[in-house]
Amino acid sequence: MKKLFMIMIFFILSGCISVPQKSTSTGAIELQGLFAIVTPKSNQSGHFIWEQAGSADFSLELYGPLGLGATTLIQQNGLVTLETDQGKKYTATSPEALLQNTLGWSMPIHGMLYWLLGIPVPTVPFSAQYNAVKQISDLTQSGWQIHYQWGVGAIYPERIVMQRQSIRLIVLISSS
Repeated sequence: MKKLFMIMIFFILSGCISVPQKSTSTGAIELQGLFAIVTPKSNQSGHFIWEQAGSADFSLELYGPLGLGATTLIQQNGLVTLETDQGKKYTATSPEALLQNTLGWSMPIHGMLYWLLGIPVPTVPFSAQYNAVKQISDLTQSGWQIHYQWGVGAIYPERIVMQRQSIRLIVLISSS
C-alpha cells in the first residue's frame, strides 16, 4: 500500500512541474524532472537535474520536496564525487557503488548517460523495439528492461521506466 501511495504522489506532483530541456552549443545536455526508485527495502522519490558534457562527464543533483536532502554526484575525468546537503564529500571510481555505499540504493548511472537520451550504450549488446517514428520504445541492455514514452516531436523521452530484478526506477523528464 505504501508503494502505491508513493507512486501516486509521484505522478500527481509530476503534473506540477514544467522545466525546459536544453542542449547547449557545446554539446552539453541538461535534463530536469522527477524520479522514483522502488526497491524491496525502500522507496525514494524527488527531483533531479542531469548535466552531461561528452560521453563520460556528468553532474547529477538529487533533491527531495522543497529542495530538502540535496545530494550531488559528479563524475569528472574518471573520478566520482558525492556531496551531501551536510557538506560531506565521498569519492570513488564507480558512481553506482558510491550511491549504494552512501545512500543505500543505486541507479544505473553508466547506462543512464545514454538511456536518458533515448539511445542504447553503443559498446554494450542490446535488443530494442522502435515506435512508428523510429524512437526506441523498449530496450533491454545490461540486465535492465527500459520502457520509453515519447511526446510528439520530443527530442528526449518524457517518461522512462527501468526495471532490473526487484529494482524499479521511474524518470519523468520535464519539457516546455
